[in-house]
Amino acid sequence: MKLVNDLENPMINHVVLIGKNANNLNRLTSEYSGKVKEIHFHGNIEDAFSLAIDSQKKIKVFSGSKEDILKYSERIKERKFSICPEYPIKKSEDILFISSLGITADLLYRIESVKKQVLLEVLEYYPRHSPLNIPMEPFHAILTAKIKGVKLNLWGLYAMFPAIHFHLEDDELLEGPGKVKNDLYLALLEWKNRQSKNGNRLNGLQKYFESIPRDNPSCMVCEHFHLCFSWALYKRDCCGLWKALLDRLQEQIGKISHILNAQSA
Repeated sequence: MKLVNDLENPMINHVVLIGKNANNLNRLTSEYSGKVKEIHFHGNIEDAFSLAIDSQKKIKVFSGSKEDILKYSERIKERKFSICPEYPIKKSEDILFISSLGITADLLYRIESVKKQVLLEVLEYYPRHSPLNIPMEPFHAILTAKIKGVKLNLWGLYAMFPAIHFHLEDDELLEGPGKVKNDLYLALLEWKNRQSKNGNRLNGLQKYFESIPRDNPSCMVCEHFHLCFSWALYKRDCCGLWKALLDRLQEQIGKISHILNAQSA
């Protein structure tokens, strides 16, 4: 069964599957195997082990239970899952224990809900504890892109370019594709609200970017503009937070480069 015309579009090359039913996600992964790049699993960790995996896909498991992370830590490492914590994060230890288990922690969808001081404490820890072996996202992706000179921006990290990214929730198939209801992905609905009547999926993005010099001129002189690209001001009030994090990451580049050189020697 074909789910959506958008998935027939050759420009759509990065499909993010979202859901809690491993069987549904496996079926969709098989049907769109060439385009599925990420799976965001919101069910129990134990159920995540039924997901079909390969080296071409990132599997992010959203977990609200520290106990389950501890209980299944060896299997999580074996399957190379990234853990996106959904439990309350009040101190850096709430995040760092995941790394101490040798598991990739992914805070991308929690950045704006965690206190700045906690995140800065995490960044103090990160470069001293084998960041290449145990990535902590999104900091690992940002740092390695800076060090290696690879183009990267926050819109791409969040898979938010509607011309090439598509999000599909497994339990919405009967109502139609792309109806993302999870609070973590509400920003995606904003894209649909900003589309033009003729269905141009890039219209909202183009209008926003074109308005930046006029409405947000400070962005144009920010040293992090090439990476943020005004993400932090897109219907958000997190510019100060991202500036602080990116400033600290910039300071860490020297330390990370030293680790990289030592590991490659």
